[in-house]
Amino acid sequence: MKDSIINMIEKSHYLTLLSNLLITIIMLVIFSYALYFVYKSYQQAFKESKIDKLLEANKEIQQTANYLENIIRSETELNQRFYIQSNLIDQIIDLPNDDKIDLRNQLREFLDNFVMVTASINSFRKSRSRVRIIIWHQVNDSQIESYVTSSNYISKDIHTLEINNSIVGRALRTQNSQKVTSINDDPEWNETTKKKYTSVIAIPISRQYGQKNFIISFDFVNTDSEFVSYIIRNAVLIEQLLNKTVVFSTVKSLHDEIDSIKDNVDYNDYNENDELLF
Repeated sequence: MKDSIINMIEKSHYLTLLSNLLITIIMLVIFSYALYFVYKSYQQAFKESKIDKLLEANKEIQQTANYLENIIRSETELNQRFYIQSNLIDQIIDLPNDDKIDLRNQLREFLDNFVMVTASINSFRKSRSRVRIIIWHQVNDSQIESYVTSSNYISKDIHTLEINNSIVGRALRTQNSQKVTSINDDPEWNETTKKKYTSVIAIPISRQYGQKNFIISFDFVNTDSEFVSYIIRNAVLIEQLLNKTVVFSTVKSLHDEIDSIKDNVDYNDYNENDELLF
């Protein structure tokens, strides 16, 4: 009887060891499958993350390509409008004097074209690239005032700025273009509508034909480098039309002065028998 009990205990011990071994093997298999599942899940997540990053990068590249394409398209259209306006000004200049009109109206029309064409450029920050333009001229040693403004200026009054306390005045003082991408950080920004426009470019135009100095300024919202370059490149179109306007105004003033002198000369006082002193 004793031997039988010992035999059963020994068998039970072996069964316990066998069951523990079996459980250990099962746990190892389950753990291995769990590791394999985690590894596969990580691989899948990594692939999806990589795909998402590639898709996002591709989206950004496509946006940039579309943006640059819009800039090129706008630049082409702006040049076309410039040639149309330039030819129109030439035709007006060739008209008889009695039919002359103020060429500043033609200059303003091109500024409006510039604003309209530029608004079609899509940017990363704004759906439309808002911009307004003003041409300033120096009136004395301390002040500059508006010469022509684009029509999207709410106020049609003449705008005046101090040369020593404005971004536009700084462009005149230094004779260097001013690029201010954040007007809130510039101590010489004195416009009250800070929320509408965040950036300013002011480009000085050298004194020509006896006229005062001129400055072209752009107030805008978009601040990326491509947009800034677009504005600076095309400011030369405004300068060329401005030069035509200034030249015509100067020549017309000279003609008016000559006509005034002629009108004041009394030819009846001239006697052919008078002795000539030369």
